[in-house]
Amino acid sequence: MDFNVIKIRCGLSLMLVSLFFACAPYPSSYMASSSYSTSQDETLAESLFNSDNSVLDNEAVNQILAHEIEYVEGANIAILKFPDIYSNPYRNYLSETYLKNTQSYLDTVSSVLARTEFFEKVVLLPNLLTPSQPSIPLIREAAVRLQAEYILVYKINSNIYSKYRAFRPNEFKAFATIEMVLIHTRTGIIPYTHIETQEAQRRKTPSDLDDSEAISKTIQQATLLSLEFATQDLVEFLNSNF
Repeated sequence: MDFNVIKIRCGLSLMLVSLFFACAPYPSSYMASSSYSTSQDETLAESLFNSDNSVLDNEAVNQILAHEIEYVEGANIAILKFPDIYSNPYRNYLSETYLKNTQSYLDTVSSVLARTEFFEKVVLLPNLLTPSQPSIPLIREAAVRLQAEYILVYKINSNIYSKYRAFRPNEFKAFATIEMVLIHTRTGIIPYTHIETQEAQRRKTPSDLDDSEAISKTIQQATLLSLEFATQDLVEFLNSNF
């Protein structure tokens, strides 16, 4: 067959395909999307993304946003220190100082909640009840096992900055950030969050055995200061809702 004949047939085929698509009606989905872009009177009230609906459907979203949770006095509250990669300044991760400081932070939070008298019992949620990277559903399930109506989750992040001097004591500056999240166990709603960052600065003193001890005291000072402000904000929230 002549090459020119083949070329003409291919050209005719392309013209027919183009004519078919030009005459074919637009899909209804395309027309619907066009109407949203041109209409001035209609507003979107629900998510149209399928990925959103597969996690939480629009009916549940509307119900959650339209209602408020009920704060019940005399219930139990669980406390969980969120597991994280702690920037441990000590040579040994399981050092005595680190363990004592971690326990003192937990005691500070639990004692503040106990003094509010809003809760029947303040229980500690051990990390062994949750995976290394727990999610909100798993934390909620663990709180249910403890029959706790509320869960307070907090996380501590800290950084240390050092300034070494030749003829003067070394100086250390620490930043500590406290993240707090209150979860309503029955509904899974989070009615309260707070982030607090404070700093502390000190010089190495003769009472410090080495730089590690001076660093640990600086971090502890910054962390306790952050906890103080964070728990004050939490108590104000509880007083205004219970």
